[in-house]
Amino acid sequence: MRTLTPIFAFLLALVFSVFLPSTSIAKSADEAEAVTIEQLQRQLKDIPVTSKDNNDLQRLNAELNQIKQRADVLLSQVTQQVVELEQKLSSISQPATAPTSDPADPQPAEQAPEEVAAPEPGPVEGPETLFIAEQRDALQKEHARLDAQRKHLILIISEAEEKSKLLVAERRQRFKDELSLQVRSILNPMFWSNWRQSLPADITRLQAFKSELTDISKLAVSPANRWPLMIGLIFSALVFVFANRFLNQMLNLFLVRVIPTGRARRSFFALSKVLFRILAFAIVCLVFYAGLNWHDILSVEFKLFLRQIFYSILFSAFIYGLGEAILCIKHDSWRLLKLSFEEAYNLRRFPVLLMIISLVYQVMLSTGNYIELDFISEVNIKTIFTLLLCLWSLTFFSRLSYGRVRRKKDKHTAQSNGDQSVDNASGSSHDATSQAAAHQTVNSGKHTLFPIWLLSLIGLSWFFALLATIITLTGYVSLGSFMVNQLVWTVLVSASFYIAWKLTDDAYQALFGSQALIGKYLITSYEFSENVLNQFIVILSAISKVLLMYALIKILLLPFGTNITEFAQVSNILNTLVTQNTFALTTSGIISAIAIFLLGFWVIRLFKSWLETKYFPNTKLETGVQSSISTMSGYLGGVAVIALSLGSMGLSFDKITWVASALSVGIGFGLQSIVQNFISGLILLTERPVKVGDWVVVGNDDGDIKRINIRATEIQLFDRSTLIVPNSEFITKAVRNMTLDKSEGRVKITLSLPISTNPRIVSDMILEVFGEHELVLDEMAPFIRLDSVDGGSLTLSATCYVPSPRLVGQVRTELLFEILDRLHQAEITLINPVHINQINTAMQQSSPPTTNQVDMFKS
Repeated sequence: MRTLTPIFAFLLALVFSVFLPSTSIAKSADEAEAVTIEQLQRQLKDIPVTSKDNNDLQRLNAELNQIKQRADVLLSQVTQQVVELEQKLSSISQPATAPTSDPADPQPAEQAPEEVAAPEPGPVEGPETLFIAEQRDALQKEHARLDAQRKHLILIISEAEEKSKLLVAERRQRFKDELSLQVRSILNPMFWSNWRQSLPADITRLQAFKSELTDISKLAVSPANRWPLMIGLIFSALVFVFANRFLNQMLNLFLVRVIPTGRARRSFFALSKVLFRILAFAIVCLVFYAGLNWHDILSVEFKLFLRQIFYSILFSAFIYGLGEAILCIKHDSWRLLKLSFEEAYNLRRFPVLLMIISLVYQVMLSTGNYIELDFISEVNIKTIFTLLLCLWSLTFFSRLSYGRVRRKKDKHTAQSNGDQSVDNASGSSHDATSQAAAHQTVNSGKHTLFPIWLLSLIGLSWFFALLATIITLTGYVSLGSFMVNQLVWTVLVSASFYIAWKLTDDAYQALFGSQALIGKYLITSYEFSENVLNQFIVILSAISKVLLMYALIKILLLPFGTNITEFAQVSNILNTLVTQNTFALTTSGIISAIAIFLLGFWVIRLFKSWLETKYFPNTKLETGVQSSISTMSGYLGGVAVIALSLGSMGLSFDKITWVASALSVGIGFGLQSIVQNFISGLILLTERPVKVGDWVVVGNDDGDIKRINIRATEIQLFDRSTLIVPNSEFITKAVRNMTLDKSEGRVKITLSLPISTNPRIVSDMILEVFGEHELVLDEMAPFIRLDSVDGGSLTLSATCYVPSPRLVGQVRTELLFEILDRLHQAEITLINPVHINQINTAMQQSSPPTTNQVDMFKS
């Protein structure tokens, strides 16, 4: 029974949360089907062009979007009917154009019957029937009516769009006016005296509110409503007590049985902590509300008030769950953020304090709006809570930065103490103990420090909070409240974004990885390779991260009143940049061009980094192909960014073409060599006769290709110097590529032996040396040829193969050392080569050789 209680409560809340919204959705769907043009026009007129706040703006925009959607549906239906009517009208035959005489009309008296002109031969069209004429008239009237409806619907859609623009513009203007409003400072005594004067009226409103709560309580505990209220309270308490335990048990089962071992469990654990907190409080509120209003005893206004309180509770639960997921005090090994236990423990109170401040302020604000609190009281309450948030922000960022600086100092101190104890160690137990303690302190401080940019953001946030505090104290409460609310909102959104960012990699790995259920099924059933699955995971993760960045920007801009329809029109902005025809150097155009230029190349750098660190390691592409793809993507992206930057200043693509045409003459004469190398670089990147990592021979120099640039190629020679060769040299001249086809290297050794030497003994000796060397390939058997027997000597040529041409020099040296050593042990001597004998003969004609010269030619 103890385990069934939370399950029953969970299922009951699930029924409330699923079936109640479904009835309202079905009702709204029926209303959408029965809507008419007159109703849409009336709804559009009822929507004002001003909004109270950002939430009211979002609501009005949602209503306008709904009207536009319904008008679009009706417009498509009416348009289809108009097309069908036009097809029917075209199928009906047209009336006869020739005039016909009515048979009932009498003939003129002066005209004789024989004088009437005979009809001309040919087909004769009879008169149009009355039925066809009436049908055509009815269709034309219907066509005119539907065409009028179609124009009316187009007008409704355009009017809704215009109202949406006016709402956004009005909200922005009022937002600017609110930020510039100055009131009494909290340090001014008039702040408290004015509030004291407005308190009697506020107390009267609070007493009326208290009376309303008393009446609702009496209705709730009445005999008719007593049992639903008691059941709601009991179930709320059970859910509040047991829901967390039940959800944690379900989470543990899910993580152990479904999620593979790895980082994915930590990410899902953090996300589940946030969702479970929100879900538990949502179930409690829904069950309590269902028991309280079972017989619909609440007024419409009080229902809206409770809805605002409900949203405030959910937001506070989100704050608490987010802090619990990020800090993870109870499960230190499950923490996503790289914080030590001490740092996380010191920050544990900040989410709770922020939750309390947010909940109390939202409840007081909703209550003040419901009872119509005095303006002075509303501003003063806002001032106090703004200062509380400012103090929270200052303390939070101070503790965060101080903890990191302290951790860094403790680490350096422990490191220096450990080094000193190592230097001064004398073998005593005391020194050994101090040394172990110092190393333990060093190891305990091995936490990844925040990067410089993050520390700079923390310092900037602290300064921003300090500035908001000063602004609030000077009386600009709206500006200070907006600044600190935006700061706190950024912290919450960034923490949520961090969890979602980590989850994008881990979730796809848990779903499609080689150890996941779906991944194993794809590998066994469809013979997917692990590399293909990894590429699929990387691409899905990249797409998800782009969407997350879009959502992050959108959510961060919500407090500014940005409409989602404006932010979603990125394609329209790009089209405008591409097609506008006026060129004017304005300040906004220059700023936009600089912003697009910097942001564009930053995105290109991120994309190339993603290719090199995420995508390419999961492919079987060669290093040269990877470098070519990365370089070409950088060039194409750079061209696009430059074009968009010029487009933001009004220079469209057709004008860029004219400029390029005008410069073609100069390019043909003055920049011919640069253009030739540029085109050659593109050919090298696409055709790839040589690629990064190849061993090439250019003229008398050889080395490895280090980088292929747009104008020249860098070759690293074997003496570690760099040779820069223009790209045209690789296209117009002969270049030897030693590693193009990944062919094996050939080692050839030539030995000149006396005629008295048995070649079979030497041949067996050489083959034995070849067989013992680990780099000599067995699949390509070595062989030995007797090249010549001439002038009292014989020449043996031994050939073997190694895995790469780069190993030829090393293996040849090692083999020669071993062969000469064995020939020396067998007392087999080598004779001098022919060219050495000629040099020796010349030396004998000039002077007799010395002992050192004779020894030089031995062996």
